[in-house]
Amino acid sequence: MKKRILIYFVMTILFISCEKKVFVESEIKEEFSNGNLLIESLPGPASIYVDGKNSGYKTGDTIKFLSFGNYKITLKQKLFRDTTFNISIYENSISKILIDYYKNPGHFGKIYCGSNKNGAAIILDNKKMDLVTPATISMVFPGEHKVKYNLPEHRSDSVKVNVEGGKTIYVSIALEDTSKWVSYTLANSPISANHLSSIVVDKNNVKWIGTRDQGLCYFNGKKWSVFKKENSPLIFDFINYLSIDEQNNLWIATTGGLMKKSGNNWIDYTSNLPSSYVTSIAHDKIGNTWIGTSNGLVKYDGNTWKVLNTSNSNIPANFVTSISIDKSNNVWIGTSANGVGFYDGSTWKNFNMSNMKLQRNLGNGIRYVKVDNNGIVWVAHVQNLIAGELGGLTTYDGVNWTQVSLLGVPADQVETVYIDSKNQKYVGTKNGFGYFVNSFSLKYFNTSNSPLTASQVIGISLDQNEDLYVVSFGGGMCKIKKGNY
Repeated sequence: MKKRILIYFVMTILFISCEKKVFVESEIKEEFSNGNLLIESLPGPASIYVDGKNSGYKTGDTIKFLSFGNYKITLKQKLFRDTTFNISIYENSISKILIDYYKNPGHFGKIYCGSNKNGAAIILDNKKMDLVTPATISMVFPGEHKVKYNLPEHRSDSVKVNVEGGKTIYVSIALEDTSKWVSYTLANSPISANHLSSIVVDKNNVKWIGTRDQGLCYFNGKKWSVFKKENSPLIFDFINYLSIDEQNNLWIATTGGLMKKSGNNWIDYTSNLPSSYVTSIAHDKIGNTWIGTSNGLVKYDGNTWKVLNTSNSNIPANFVTSISIDKSNNVWIGTSANGVGFYDGSTWKNFNMSNMKLQRNLGNGIRYVKVDNNGIVWVAHVQNLIAGELGGLTTYDGVNWTQVSLLGVPADQVETVYIDSKNQKYVGTKNGFGYFVNSFSLKYFNTSNSPLTASQVIGISLDQNEDLYVVSFGGGMCKIKKGNY
């Protein structure tokens, strides 16, 4: 039987970051003429350097056929400090070494936590620390860590950082003040898109948000849901307009058809329309739903569908861009290039640049029509400088059309008009939004003077808490809390 001698010894360790505990086990076996070295590490693997040269081995491997003598071993591992020690190799031996990085304080790093508002609670890797900003977290093991801040009336935010051994990582997070304004974008919420198209608030105070190409969003103030063609009965993800009827049903106008969502039931009405491109929806006081399409206006009374177009009526054009119902149940429409139409249920009266008697050529392209609680019609004209159409905002009192001119506000670029239950008027433009403080001037918000996230405001709606919701093209949605607009 071959002789087997087991020798234990303690090495002299020279660390760049000193290891507290190193265990070396050597077995001398008669059958070896050279020594072998097995190095393991926690965590691993680490690259092994012998006398300053990369051996090509990593921890967990055995370096074989080392000649008798002394060697300087260096372990290199990403994010950790280099660990260096000396070892003596004997003939006919196997040396085993375990390097435990967790037991060496020299390998730990620090995270300095700062924020734009001091006093934010610090959460590290989902564990609440007994620290608030500004503060330093010590004894952080190298690797990726998630740092999160919580501060009352501010949006919680987080960042992932890589901590290196022996170094301090500086983390600074600018927390959004939500005491007055709250933004909802792809970066900070489950909203499905930043490019939005419409918003409506139902009788349960749920916010329904249409997107340009990412479906329909539901938001009840806390919970989000997203409905797309791929995960719901929604027929098309590009939404043009949303409306709520008296029964609290949601009507959805898309570029690919018309749907009604009644509770959990979805109804596709597209086959009843002259075109699947649906632009607008309105509901009158006697239960009719009016639908604007690219090929005519449609009336639906709950049983029958009636199409009004240029072949069977005096409608000004087939491409209907907007619909509004006045207090006498008359229908007002905007068209893509032929002005405004008025329909009393039997006859049409049409308005354009030839009979509006306006001093400027605002244009016959109509973006939006809305009738206020006093019966005044508000119309947003589309700017088309190539055609010489300047765009702008007009009103009609039943007798005269008047151009609305507002100092310092781009009234020639109005995207939408919203009128709340108190008859307060709001306008969204390509450069912000505002509301009328009197008949001539707006209180105006844009990206320069407010936290508005994008310039082009597409939709505006007030909820039951009197918080104002603004949706934009490119900046998601903003909520302005009551008393701050």
